[in-house]
Amino acid sequence: MSKTDQKLQPQEWSTQVIKASIELYKGRWEDRNKFLHGANHEEHQQKTREKVIDQVKEIYSRPPILDKRYQRIQKVPLQERLLCSMTHLQQWMARVNHQITYTKLLRETRPVTQHPISIYCQPRVSHDTLEIQKYPP
Repeated sequence: MSKTDQKLQPQEWSTQVIKASIELYKGRWEDRNKFLHGANHEEHQQKTREKVIDQVKEIYSRPPILDKRYQRIQKVPLQERLLCSMTHLQQWMARVNHQITYTKLLRETRPVTQHPISIYCQPRVSHDTLEIQKYPP
């Protein structure tokens, strides 16, 4: 056979390139999924729990200011909270997110006269003189 006989026809060449590209990207996608989600069920459960624990620690590191009808985030210590099941932690985070949303809604819809007096007694900074003023005088 001569070299001219070994050359691929244009249709065969494009088929080979497309097939190689698809296999390359499929392999990349599978490697990505193994890295993100784990290679088996146990590894997937472990990675999911690590993500949930990171989210719980984030909530504890910057606790939201919730309406007084809800209990404080730190009422249950972090180490005790982390001993709970993953389902319990996910439900707790969903509850906290709902409480944040509801607290925001309450603050937006509550008339000014219904705010607690303590917010009016906090020190205020005058931007002109940069002095702290206490109200009421």
